[in-house]
Amino acid sequence: MYRYEVFEMRTVFASRKPYGIVCKEKRNGGWVPVAVAAPFSGDREAVSRLAGTCTARRLPPERLPEAVADFMEGR
Repeated sequence: MYRYEVFEMRTVFASRKPYGIVCKEKRNGGWVPVAVAAPFSGDREAVSRLAGTCTARRLPPERLPEAVADFMEGR
């Protein structure tokens, strides 16, 4: 089982906070990070919707880069 979550990159140089996605897999009663999409958007709500869609559709972690690319093309 996988779940996708938004993460915020903290930086002193950006005026807007960039957001990415981390994929976690349920293992031995805990959640372990297995894939990360580097920050790619300043729109937290949109990234959160994408993370929710990835979780709901049970996206395999190896498909995360493709999902992010599709998201970026649609913007």
